[in-house]
Amino acid sequence: LLGSDYALLAAGLAIGIGASILHPVAAMAFFVSLLFLRPWEFLPDEPTLKVLPRLMASLTAVRWLVGRLRGRDGRLSVNTSCTLFVLFLIWIPVSTFFSITPGASFRAFFESFSPTSVLAFLIVNSMGRIGDIRAFLRVFVTSGVGIMVVAFYISCRDYLNGSSDFRLHSSGL
Repeated sequence: LLGSDYALLAAGLAIGIGASILHPVAAMAFFVSLLFLRPWEFLPDEPTLKVLPRLMASLTAVRWLVGRLRGRDGRLSVNTSCTLFVLFLIWIPVSTFFSITPGASFRAFFESFSPTSVLAFLIVNSMGRIGDIRAFLRVFVTSGVGIMVVAFYISCRDYLNGSSDFRLHSSGL
């Protein structure tokens, strides 16, 4: 699949997907980590990596649903922030009908905002205990550090290969 050149990447993906199958918080944390690090941008010609976002979104949603149905109370987290967010999500599609191009506005909403909304819903409802939030935060911070390391590496590599500027470049964000 990825070959021996990318054994570390393959091992990391295998560990992340394996942990995602075991626990919904691990699935959410690994999914968010992938969205930050974007490994499919490092190897744009690799078709296996291009399915990662949809695969992990599906796995995260299924793992969350299984976690809710098995052993937990099955309730959703509802607070003032969630209520206002849901009302906002209801209002956006309704407001697209009043735009100059309703079809394009509605399509733009579903292409850009709805994946983020689903991710926010899963994050809020996957975190049931303070330990879950701490684990998620650790992965979040580690992913941020990973982005900084990759950006620094790419910038130094480009500078040493003759680039005229020493700007910080990154893939992903």
